[in-house]
Formats: sequence, C-alpha cells, structure tokens
Amino acid sequence: MRKVYHTRSMMKISTHGINICISYPFVALLCFSVIVSKNMITVIAVLSAIMHEIGHIAVMKKFSSEVINVNVGLFELSIHDESRPISEYNKDLAVNCAGPVVNIILWVLFYILYKFTFWSTAYSVAMVNISLGIFNLLPIETTDGGQILKIILSKKISVTTADTIMTVLSFIFIIPISIAGFYVLINSQYNYTMLFAVLYFVTALVFGFKK
Repeated sequence: MRKVYHTRSMMKISTHGINICISYPFVALLCFSVIVSKNMITVIAVLSAIMHEIGHIAVMKKFSSEVINVNVGLFELSIHDESRPISEYNKDLAVNCAGPVVNIILWVLFYILYKFTFWSTAYSVAMVNISLGIFNLLPIETTDGGQILKIILSKKISVTTADTIMTVLSFIFIIPISIAGFYVLINSQYNYTMLFAVLYFVTALVFGFKK
C-alpha cells in the first residue's frame, strides 16, 4: 500500500517498506530543467538517474527486511537502511555497485536496440546511461566509485587515512571536470549539465553530504 504525505518543505511517499522524502526545491529545479530543455535529454537523464537509484534500493532491500529511508534534497541524495547501522563489507560493495551496473546494462540494451532499429532516442538513452555509469564510478567521495574505493581502502588501512585519501582524490578529479564543464558550456550553446554536476560535488564535499 502506498501513502503520500505533504508538508511545507517536502513530499513524503511510503510504499513497500520504503519511505521516500522529496524536497520541493528539488522538484522545482527538476521541473525547470525539463521545461528549458530543448530536447528529451533532460527527461532521459532523469529517468536514467531514477533507474540508477532503484538499482541501489533493490539490492539494499534484498539484504534487509526493515524500513529503507530515501531522502532527496536539492544537493543531497541519501539512502539509509535502519537494519544495518554497522557497515558490512560485501553488502556495502554490492549496494554501491548496483547503480552503475544498472546504467551499464541499460547502455548495452539500448545500444543494441539502436544498432538494429537506428532509433535515435535509443542511442540517446544508451549514451546518457553509459555517461551516468562512468560518472558515478569516478573516485570522488560522493559518487558510488568513491564509496566503493573508500570501502576497499577502509578494509586495508584506517578509516581516517581512507577519508584523507578520498578527500584529496575528490578534489584532484573535480578540477579537470570543472575545466571540462566550462569548455562544454562555452562550446555547446550553454549546456550547463557538467557544471551543475561539479557544483553538486563541491557542495556535497563542503557540507559533508553522502550518497
């Protein structure tokens, strides 16, 4: 059974042991992006991102019988399993790998579809998903790749040292991404997508948001 609640700051949806809280500023930004988009790329990107998160939640739900809380804010997306307050190496790796794996599977399926049908939308879906998959595998602390690397490092060295390494790596990778973002912005008629991603990464690192 699904229940929907509204408060002044967010919308809450409860279904099948999953509580989803979505902030209205995020909804407003999403609507604005869809409206100003000149093609279907924004819609495809949003749907691909949703499939990415469903991958995380599905694997998390497989390992849990308790309530899973999903919080979606303007610069934050967190998924918390009440039954697992303590990290478990293999399960944490599986959960963090699930999102990019979903995007890679969608890339393969839609690229094959494009090869057989030459349907341009299928090509767009494939390219968005492989981009999203690769982007999320970057060793930046707030991405799946960053969390995967941090889990592996924490198994071999102290958590404090792992945190330091991840912070340094995060800023090392953010710098070239920022430069690429400005290049794309200037040369593609104001495509702000990559710069928005950089803004998210920097904000998340400064304020300590976790994916």
